[in-house]
Amino acid sequence: MVSIKRIKYSVIPDPHSRVMALESGQIHITGISPLSKIAAGDMVLIEKNKELVLKHEPSFGVTPIAFNTTKGIFTDDRIREAFVKSVNRDEINKILTPCSTTLTTPVAPASPFYVEELKGSQKYDPAGAQELLAGAGWVKGTDGMLQKDGKPLQVSLTYIASNPEMEQITSILEEQLKAVGINLKVTQVEGGALFASLAKKDYELISSPGIGASSLDFKTDYHTRGRYSVGNDRELDQMIDQYFTAANTDEQKKMSKKVQEKILKDHLVLLYFNKNKSFAYTAKLQNLEPSLEEECNFLRHIWKAKLSK
Repeated sequence: MVSIKRIKYSVIPDPHSRVMALESGQIHITGISPLSKIAAGDMVLIEKNKELVLKHEPSFGVTPIAFNTTKGIFTDDRIREAFVKSVNRDEINKILTPCSTTLTTPVAPASPFYVEELKGSQKYDPAGAQELLAGAGWVKGTDGMLQKDGKPLQVSLTYIASNPEMEQITSILEEQLKAVGINLKVTQVEGGALFASLAKKDYELISSPGIGASSLDFKTDYHTRGRYSVGNDRELDQMIDQYFTAANTDEQKKMSKKVQEKILKDHLVLLYFNKNKSFAYTAKLQNLEPSLEEECNFLRHIWKAKLSK
């Protein structure tokens, strides 16, 4: 029996405005689509409202901020490792909780292919970062910032705004990298422009919900044949191919571990995010059972509920 005769989708781009619409009764549910993510700061408001319900479900989804290893400064593994060591994930987690968290592995804990022993493999070590950068020829100028052959160490980070916390995250990254002597330039673009940059490999650092969408899909994210892949390594390609052609689950898990170890060893990614599937709805929606899609399906969401008067 169908308890709801009609479903109306309202397009409300601003995350805070969506929560206000939920509080006022303009909408009955938000957060079930990747395009309607709830900002961590607004979750406190929802929790205080007795007429609203906030739920968090674990997700396979992993979104990386990845390096461009095909050209430019990040072809040097020492530079990539230095950047990884420059990031204090604990500081970033403070603004992400409870909607998501940073990871130190390419696969989310909710996945059967998650490897516990790889947890913590990326450590905050600013002194070690400076040693690596010095070894690569970068020295501090009179302003305290790193330079080489008279040019400052400046890199760009491209992202889209579907993650409500990204503006705060990039601000923290700017400060943390500046403390090591690195100038980070942040640029927010539309989704089409970001995917064009991915396809052309026209970026230095890039973050997008379009890559890392599934913790099981290494081919999309890291294989050189992937249109939006950040990978550039034939050895890694072979490992990923073996992962997909493994004879059974045990063999596939072994290959998954090797793939993850390779990704971490080569420092292909600056930072991983694992976003919970957080959604909120009015208490008038009874017996709600949402089907929370992965990032690839933006509008197809099947769920059932009964709306009381």
